[in-house]
Amino acid sequence: MRALKHNWSLRGVVWPARFPARELALVLALGLPAGGALAMPFKNGFDLGNAIIPTGDILSGGPPKDGIPAIDKPKFVAPDEAAFLQDNDPVVGVTLHGTARAYPLRILVWHELVNDQIDDTPFVVSYCPLCGTSMVFAGETGGERLTFGVSGLLYQSDVLMYDRQHNSLWSQLAMKAVSGPKVGTALKWLPSRMMSFKAWKEEHKKLKREVLSTDTGFSRNYNRNPYVNYESNNQVWFRVPKTRSELASKAWVIGIVINGKAKAYPISPLALRGGITDEVDGVKLKVSYDAEKQSPRVILVKTGEEVPFTRVFWFAWQAFYPDTGLWRPGVLRSGGVFHFTLPSGHEKDHALEVSRDLKAWDSLLVFGHTPGFINIGLTPADTTDKPVQEGTLAGEKIIFVRQSEDAGREFYRTRPQP
Repeated sequence: MRALKHNWSLRGVVWPARFPARELALVLALGLPAGGALAMPFKNGFDLGNAIIPTGDILSGGPPKDGIPAIDKPKFVAPDEAAFLQDNDPVVGVTLHGTARAYPLRILVWHELVNDQIDDTPFVVSYCPLCGTSMVFAGETGGERLTFGVSGLLYQSDVLMYDRQHNSLWSQLAMKAVSGPKVGTALKWLPSRMMSFKAWKEEHKKLKREVLSTDTGFSRNYNRNPYVNYESNNQVWFRVPKTRSELASKAWVIGIVINGKAKAYPISPLALRGGITDEVDGVKLKVSYDAEKQSPRVILVKTGEEVPFTRVFWFAWQAFYPDTGLWRPGVLRSGGVFHFTLPSGHEKDHALEVSRDLKAWDSLLVFGHTPGFINIGLTPADTTDKPVQEGTLAGEKIIFVRQSEDAGREFYRTRPQP
């Protein structure tokens, strides 16, 4: 199921500047000063002499150091003053000490990092458009306050941050310093949730609510997304190892790490079920996807405590965690009721998403679709329909029916509820 549907599209023609061969195009597109890479072991002004990742895999993303400017002095407005946002715009939500803050992707896509603090708790909000990852980290390591900037470098297509105190490089998805004086130091991952602006407002009515303002101190068009169309194609623009082929490269997954054990949950099949209970390294979890809020969530079954996670493209998660576990839902079985909703007019988007994400998941293809009606299977079957599940699609009641069986796999289609 396509996550975070909104009018401000995250899909389309991506920043041409992100191609290494088109570095100048990116610099010109952003109105940035041109910057060149220095000879090894330096890149973009960073000493890679003690790097714990292959230096040949550290690539220039186009802009120079700080060419994508982090926000260091964020300003906030009340939700009703955030007129630049629409209800279905995605935001990254952080809640600390009774204060809920929303960081719109409209802004993050241009800055990638926000150094912030609520009461006495510093943290950094990070976003990598190429991997689709939003992750929040504590702003202190070993009792030292750190602030972060954008290095202009990438590792496995993911942003490399740097700290201004030591000039060390930090990998977002690896969650640690990979070069410099702080090499090997781990970041503390804090819970955050991506959801629609409307859902964020409704979920935090009883808290003090603040929205990151477009008054960032930088001249950027926050109504324009420089990464349009990037999500909708299956191209990966930078060199990334692909050792796991269970899912399409840009299938959305929820990625978690428990006691050093990584696991991924494909969003499309998870959305059809709403939520599941799972166990990772002996820890029981509730993993869910709320289709109406367009938001994943992971909590501990025992305490209800929020567990940090990130929504991420599969290609990136499997690159950083090649031994990751992968939740496989198998086939839908008889019994039980599940519900999923889809905004009217977006049935085709849903069909395309199912085709892309589930093709590798269970050899499924979408072979036909009309508004409110999606057929899923290898080929149309001539067998007698047998109802097995019911739910909703675009506000219409539907039932899933067993269509055929092949090598032990069952395929389903939807049809209007009679």
